[in-house]
Amino acid sequence: MSEARVLKENACPLLRKELSAPEGDEAAAGRGRAYLERFARMNNRIDRELAFRKRLQDLAARSAAGAPEGGAESAGDSAARRIAELDRVINRDIDHLYALKEEIWHVLARLEDVEAANMLDDRFLSGLSSPRIAARCHCHVRTVERKIHRGLIAVDRVLREDRPMCGYVSPLASLLCEKKSGESSPDTWKG
Repeated sequence: MSEARVLKENACPLLRKELSAPEGDEAAAGRGRAYLERFARMNNRIDRELAFRKRLQDLAARSAAGAPEGGAESAGDSAARRIAELDRVINRDIDHLYALKEEIWHVLARLEDVEAANMLDDRFLSGLSSPRIAARCHCHVRTVERKIHRGLIAVDRVLREDRPMCGYVSPLASLLCEKKSGESSPDTWKG
C-alpha cells in the first residue's frame, strides 16, 4: 500500500478532508481571502492616518500656545500645512475604501449561496469572528467556517468570470482612472 494512502486512512477527519480536497480549492480560497482582506487593510490604514492627524493637531495646539509672534515659520504652521495635506490623503483613501466596499458588495451579490455571502460580509466587512457569526446565524462555528471557506472559493470564481484576460475594470479602478485623468469612462483602461 502506498504511503499516501496509509496516511489518508490513518489521518484525522480534518486532515483527511485536506488530503482529499482538490488542490485548486485552497488556492482559490486564498485568492478570495486576499481580495476581501483588502478592505480591512485599507480601513486600518485610514485609522492610522486619522490617529496621525490627531497627533499633528495636538502638536499644532501646543506650539501655537507657546510660540512667539512673527519671525520664521512656527511648528504650528508646519503642522497645519501637514494636516491639510493629510486631510486630502484621508479623503482620497475614504473614496477608495467606499469604492472597494461597493465592488465587494457587487461580487458578494453574485454568489449563489446568500447565507455564505452574508457570512463573508460579516467576517470581512464588519470584522466579526466566527463565534459571533455563528451566534447571529444560530448555527455551529464549524458550519460558519465551512460556509466562509466555500464562499471564498465562490468569490474567486466570480472574480475569474468578471476578469477576462483582456480588460475587466473594477469600480475602484474606474474611480482611480477618473481621478487621475479626469475621464469619466473606464474604457480607456481596457486592453
